[in-house]
Amino acid sequence: MALQNKTNHRQSTSLSKNDARIAYGMMLPALTIIGIVVVVPSIMSLVNSFYSWNLFKPDQKKFSFLLNYQKILKDQTFWSAMRFTFGFIALTMTLELVLGMSTALVVNRMPSTNRKLITTLLLIPYLLSPLTVGLIWKLLFTYDGLINWMLSFFGVQAITWMTGAVSAFSASVIAEVWRSYPFGFLLLLSAMSAFPIEPYEAAIVDGATKLQVFRFLTLPFCKPTLVIILIYQIVLKLRVFDLVYLLTGGGPVDYTTPLGLLIYRYYFRYYEAGFGSAAAVVVLICSIAVSTIVIANMQKDN
Repeated sequence: MALQNKTNHRQSTSLSKNDARIAYGMMLPALTIIGIVVVVPSIMSLVNSFYSWNLFKPDQKKFSFLLNYQKILKDQTFWSAMRFTFGFIALTMTLELVLGMSTALVVNRMPSTNRKLITTLLLIPYLLSPLTVGLIWKLLFTYDGLINWMLSFFGVQAITWMTGAVSAFSASVIAEVWRSYPFGFLLLLSAMSAFPIEPYEAAIVDGATKLQVFRFLTLPFCKPTLVIILIYQIVLKLRVFDLVYLLTGGGPVDYTTPLGLLIYRYYFRYYEAGFGSAAAVVVLICSIAVSTIVIANMQKDN
């Protein structure tokens, strides 16, 4: 009997090893593509960030070690881009999570047919490209556009949205929230659809209020999904470029210039590949740091 158990254990171990080899083999094409598209450019950016390199003078490429980072840290435009980017992330993520959670709670209680219809309609903005969204909202925010026309009914004078620092920032936030909040809404709605019913029934029997049910049941159940939304969206917003570029152009006076747009300028306006690579490395480090902090906090609470 013992011999048979050992034989069965060896067979299961052998099968698991074979399954692992098959799994890794099936993952190999995807890992190769990720390596080519993500890892290799990241390594090249890291290497290039240690060189003083003007694209118009490729033969004068010189090793400068940390000189590019020192210059970037002294650049006021870089710090302005950092302030805008992190302020943009903080405000848009707060609004997106609140709107996504609220909408998911409402839609989750709807009948199946209505839920499918509303979900489809709400996903339309996320299916549009950022350039398309930027163009749509740029037309809406013009002096004679729909936004000012609607504000006139409340006695608010027409606003030149793109010429003021606060108004241009607000316009960027509104456009980004409208475009990307359906992503969080969809994930939260999917999570809520899979919640167990028993804890909710027990809470109702015990006389729990709706606020208590949300705080002690819905929010903890949504926590893994919220972490995924936070990491994915924050990493994307750290590299935001096209929507802001088309909507505000980074103005007025670089007030709405995100890090992604600054990297573009370093490369294609000033042709300083070393500066651009150093700024890209800073964005990569910020992405890793934010993801690590979010995951660490999740594990700490658990």
